[in-house]
This record gives sequence, structure tokens and C-alpha cells, in this order.
Amino acid sequence: MFENKPLDEDTRITSSTLTKFSDRDVCSEKWNWDGIQGNTAILLASQFEGSSNEEIASVLSRQIDLGDNYNVSRPSPEYIFVNYGFQN
Repeated sequence: MFENKPLDEDTRITSSTLTKFSDRDVCSEKWNWDGIQGNTAILLASQFEGSSNEEIASVLSRQIDLGDNYNVSRPSPEYIFVNYGFQN
């Protein structure tokens, strides 16, 4: 289900876990990139069809603390990435 998710060559994934938030599948990753550590919740776009970035963040914030500094990206038609928890 998350086998074809986009990868960034420069990012080192330190852990990856498959879970569910409500009835939606989520791949949670911790990563390190250029001295910055962070987290990404990778979502299946088909499970959030028609949802705005704000609606997606609202759903996730019921399960995880996104904090004030997060971003939502759609790197491909199949996936939505929510990056959060950035640390230098």
C-alpha cells in the first residue's frame, strides 16, 4: 500500500511504522535530512479525496501533535505527506 511512496535520496529514514488513524491507513516515518530531524505522516490520497490541507491536519491532530510548524504536500496523485516535529 505504501510501497510506491516517493523517496528523497538525501533523506535518511530512521524508523517507519504502519498504523491506522480512525479508519485511515498511515505510514509514520521519522527522518533526518541535512541535520534536521522530523516526522512525516504519509497518507493515501484516496482516503482523503476532496479534503483540504486544513481538514487533513485537523484529522491528524486528533492522533498526533503536529504543533504550529507543519506542512502538507502532495508529491504524487497517490500520496499526501504531512511533515511536522522539525528539530535542528
